[in-house]
This record gives sequence, C-alpha cells and structure tokens, in this order.
Amino acid sequence: MKLHILGSSSRGNGYIMQSSTGASLIVECGLPLIEIKKSLNWRLSGVTAALVSHHHGDHAGYVREYSRAGIRILAPGEVIAENASMPFSRVIEPNRGYVLGEYRVRTLPMTHANNDGTACECFGYIIEHPEMGRTLFATDTIALPCAIRGLHHIMIEANYDDDILDRNIEAGIVAGNERNRLRVSHMEIKTVERMIRTLDMTDVVDVILLHLSDRNADQKDFQQRIANVSGKPCIAAQKMIIDFDKQPY
Repeated sequence: MKLHILGSSSRGNGYIMQSSTGASLIVECGLPLIEIKKSLNWRLSGVTAALVSHHHGDHAGYVREYSRAGIRILAPGEVIAENASMPFSRVIEPNRGYVLGEYRVRTLPMTHANNDGTACECFGYIIEHPEMGRTLFATDTIALPCAIRGLHHIMIEANYDDDILDRNIEAGIVAGNERNRLRVSHMEIKTVERMIRTLDMTDVVDVILLHLSDRNADQKDFQQRIANVSGKPCIAAQKMIIDFDKQPY
C-alpha cells in the first residue's frame, strides 16, 4: 500500500491510497484532477471512488472535474447540493459504513465552521484495507468525536499553536478575528496531543499531521510533540509518496 500526499494546506488538499493491485481511493478533491493523473501515471482505471470531507474549496473545489472524469464521489449533502446534477455522486450520512471496492469506509461527524461562524457539515473517515489495516482520517475539526481502537495509521489535523497565533496577532501578522475563526473550525496542537492520548496506539505504525498553517504552526515542534505523546514516528504531510502498510517493516 502507498499513500500519495498531493497537498495538505489551505491551498488545496488531496490524498490517494493505492493498494498493490492498483485499486485507489482518493480522499479530498481540493486539487486539479491533473495532479491525481500525474501521481497515478495517467491511469484512472483503478480509482474506486473519491471521498470529500466538506464543501470548502480547498477540499472540494474540483469535485465536478473529478465527477466528469467518471470518478464516483461520496460527500456530505452540502457538497452534493452545491454541485447539482453531478453524475456519479452520493450523499453520505454520519456513522454509516460503505464498501468501495477493496476499501471499507465509516463516516465520523466532525465539528467545523464556515468563515462566518455557521456550522459546516464535515466528516472524518475510518478507512480499512487488508494491506494498510485501519486508518483514521480527520481534518478541519476542533476535536475527535470519540475514542477509536484498532488503528494502524492516524492522519489528523494539527493546524495551529495558540502561542504562535497570539504572537502573530500581537505583531500584526494575523488579524485579531482569526483567533475566533480558528477556535471553532480547526484543531490546535495541544488538542491534538489530548486526542492522541485517547486513542489506542498499540498497533499504530505512524501519525501523519495534516493541514499545518503556514504562519501559525511550527512543523518540527509539532512532529516532536506528537512523536513524544504517541511513541510513534510522526510525519508532517507535504507532497510525497510513503509506504502505508499495516506492518512498519
């Protein structure tokens, strides 16, 4: 199993889980389809489906392009409603399971907000495959909804650090109202540490930090802090392809 990380920021999010058979599951449609094609050597025939977490452009901005290419889309109702008459699409529901070829997916409701503070329908996922085991994917949320057991990989947002944010606001680098927006929509590093402590880490191979802020995060510090809490290797998501098997070696 390989994990293709194509983007993990406010500029665009996109991930591909690809098994040894070539069966691929896309997670997020926040990057142009050509980036998916490049990563898969221009072969979309193995793509089982694309999952979308929520309707914001950096996660769903290219969903219609993916659908027009014949890729099956599974997304929250807000995404489907904003892209009416989109072929090969299905509204997903919270706490439900779906079988997508070689992959099994369960939805988890997350807590996220729009820029105006209104609630944004957002899902995380538990994704299972015989080669990679059980993966948690959770981004654009202020916390996890429950403790989860039996994980092999953890992909979790670590967007900002309160201390860095406060310093940036004081220095005029970041607008003062940014604090309120982030605190109702994204996960702060101390919350990530607390969430990791609630999870069963027995079989976890690695922790991958998603969606780090360019201005309000410290990548090396975040990686070290989560490695210390989890006792597992910690990777900050950036454009790369990594081994994503159930066993670490």
